[in-house]
Amino acid sequence: MEPISAWHIISYPRSGNHLVRGIVEAYSHRPTEGGFGTKYDPPIYQNKANKDGLISIKSDVTIGYKAHFLREIHSRDLLYGRHNLGMVLITRNPADAIASHCARLLSNKRKYPILTERRKRVVVQNEIDNYLALIFRFACQKKEMKVHLKYESLISPETSKQTIVELLSALNVELTGPPLEKVLQITKSSQVSIGGRFPELNSEIHSEVRSQLSYSDVLSYINS
Repeated sequence: MEPISAWHIISYPRSGNHLVRGIVEAYSHRPTEGGFGTKYDPPIYQNKANKDGLISIKSDVTIGYKAHFLREIHSRDLLYGRHNLGMVLITRNPADAIASHCARLLSNKRKYPILTERRKRVVVQNEIDNYLALIFRFACQKKEMKVHLKYESLISPETSKQTIVELLSALNVELTGPPLEKVLQITKSSQVSIGGRFPELNSEIHSEVRSQLSYSDVLSYINS
């Protein structure tokens, strides 16, 4: 098999995709692309948080393509060929990720001026399905063309560096270049945090998701 030249970087929203893109750009010195068809999702190195150029690009050949939804993966496979793209999957505890994303969605008063219990259940169920769609697509990927990492391991001080080394190694990239701590700081600063908003709604959705889908379920699907 020919070496993989580029990778899908897939995750459900609020699960570390932006962070992984920043790390990959910093040490491969190649850009990543945002969601398919999205106009305002540039490579991380172009963000104003990287004004000093610590994350530098030496080749304009894209190394990673962000995807939060199955349709984005499918569109890129059609464009570049399914057998030419590897796949990096970042998972986060589904209750944490889906609650964070859904609370933000459902708090949009323009889209949901009246938030009924039925509407809330439909949205949450759809997002559970979106989460699982990524998991099952990853499970179909050839073993030698995929790598999985957990968001929790990526951000933990005890496991972060080792997780990053394993990720980069799978992409045939070495952890040499700018200081990792500064790369992580730039990447974090380049994304607006929405944590801590809508606590009551978040808690309600968290409980509902937890009753339907556990992290153990997700990992069993990935490893089956």
